[in-house]
Amino acid sequence: MELRPGTVLDGEAVVLRDGRLDFAAAQSRAASSTTRARALAARYPASYICWDVLQHPDPTIGDCRHLPYTERRAFLLELLADVGPPVQVTPATDDRDVAVLWNDALREQGVKGIVCRRGGAAADRLHHPH
Repeated sequence: MELRPGTVLDGEAVVLRDGRLDFAAAQSRAASSTTRARALAARYPASYICWDVLQHPDPTIGDCRHLPYTERRAFLLELLADVGPPVQVTPATDDRDVAVLWNDALREQGVKGIVCRRGGAAADRLHHPH
C-alpha cells in the first residue's frame, strides 16, 4: 500500500551496510549522479525511518504540528499500518529502562542516540538531532 496524497512525514533516509546504519551512504547517494545513485541503490537499498507526521491527508485533521506528540504518534501508526518497508516507523516507548536498553543495544548498529519527547509536545517546538 502507498501513502495517501497530502501526507507529510518527518524522518530520515538510512542505508544499512554490513549490519550497521550508514548515514554517509544515504547522503552520498543524494549527491551522486543519476547513474551512480541507481547503482548504489541496487547495492545498498535505503529505508525511510519516520518519527513524526506533520500533515495528515484527511483535510479535517490537516496540519498536525500543533497537536501533542501522543496524538501525532497515533496518526503516524495509523497512516503507516499498511505501508510496510522500506518506510518504517521508529520504535517508541514510555519506559525508561527499555529506552536505556535500546540506546545501549543499538549503538552496535550505528545508532548514535535516542530522542526523548514529552507526550504533550507540539512538533514546532521539537528539536531533531540532525
